[in-house]
Amino acid sequence: MTNNGADDQEFQVEVYNQFGKPMSTLIDVMGDYQGTVAYGLTSQLGSTPTTILITSSGNWSIEFAPIASASMEIGAGNSDDVLLYGGEAGPMTVQSLTSGAFTLTTYAGNKPVANVVTTQTGLWTGQVDFPAGPLVLVVSSDGAWNLHVGVDNK
Repeated sequence: MTNNGADDQEFQVEVYNQFGKPMSTLIDVMGDYQGTVAYGLTSQLGSTPTTILITSSGNWSIEFAPIASASMEIGAGNSDDVLLYGGEAGPMTVQSLTSGAFTLTTYAGNKPVANVVTTQTGLWTGQVDFPAGPLVLVVSSDGAWNLHVGVDNK
């Protein structure tokens, strides 16, 4: 999703169910936004998403794509992103290069649940234990980040 609105304006994307009730807020930022978010990876019994409400005073565009179209290249990014991982279990070096919040979540299997691998605020580098793929990786970040499979001894 991309928003090219004024820097001081809100950009919000919300999902509503068949009863007109909010199910999820996918994006809620002030100013320009460019990133990729995931939706529908877990089931919400009794609720069916029917409406997406986008609030923005600027120009915006949105593209819907199946999760299979996500990148399989683990590396660097600058915002929210969705990636696929098909490798072995083991250590992963995670680096948050933003002063804001950073969260890395994995989803696996036919009935996936959210597995929060790490949540950090501020500049941070560390190693996390990573499960074997196939996995969907969801990065939530308001700035730059790096992921490296294995231990980074730098």
